Amino acid sequence: MKTIDIIKGNKAVFVECHSGSLVYEVNDTFRFSVPVKDLQGSRVRATENASVFMKWIKVAVQQINKAELENRLNNE
Repeated sequence: MKTIDIIKGNKAVFVECHSGSLVYEVNDTFRFSVPVKDLQGSRVRATENASVFMKWIKVAVQQINKAELENRLNNE
């Protein structure tokens, strides 16, 4: 999974607020969370360009890729 494929030309849509994080979704499939404390008073809308959230999307992609690699290694 590549971060650019998720961000390029896509919108992130607010889904829910849970445990101090805003949860957004891209293309009805990829979900990621943004800790409210990281926003430091910034204003975010219900729908934003996915590129606005690149920092958090990148972290989520890294976590997914790491989990997939560990899963493959455990199944060999």
